[in-house]
Amino acid sequence: MMLDQSTYEDWNTFCVNSKDAWFWHTTRWLEYNLVYRPETHAISHSFLLFLNGELVAICPIIIQDMSLNEVTARSISYPSGHGVLPAIASGIAKTASRKIWQTCAEMIDSIAEKNNVKHASFRITPLTESGQNLAELSEKLNMVRQSNYLESIALTLIIDLISDKHTLRNQMRKGHRYDVKRADTLFRTKGLTRDRYLELMNSV
Repeated sequence: MMLDQSTYEDWNTFCVNSKDAWFWHTTRWLEYNLVYRPETHAISHSFLLFLNGELVAICPIIIQDMSLNEVTARSISYPSGHGVLPAIASGIAKTASRKIWQTCAEMIDSIAEKNNVKHASFRITPLTESGQNLAELSEKLNMVRQSNYLESIALTLIIDLISDKHTLRNQMRKGHRYDVKRADTLFRTKGLTRDRYLELMNSV
């Protein structure tokens, strides 16, 4: 079933309850992307997947014009960046989950073929519950690979600002801790202040 105003509530309720979904799956983020860059001519082809009358997956799909090697082509992605993978309902067995993913992948391929899509990119966010579970994340990556998508790893760095300086310093790698110590010494011996440092950086 294609997503429209009549299914917004079901879609967003699903987002709240699925371990695979995050804010990027919601209709609010979809609507934002549809108007974010008008020159991309973004159109939603998002759909809901039902099995025996039960909503088992949602698939946010936006097709837009994208410049690839100085050639404009149709792309499945968000104007703000990568698209997101389909979200599958929580509590579904692994075997059934794989079949649901395969159905979603086949539907995405069909939509791509009908709309002359030449490129597609999807992001697995670590901000979902399943994205933080190594076993579930590995399973999801395997399903994506089996659908002939190429894998590109992007590191996510998180700075813990709750811990005190002593704890943060002890958790650093040895080389990083040395760099911080050198910078601290430089600030003290050269009489640098934060404002002077920012002034020097902005002047480069």
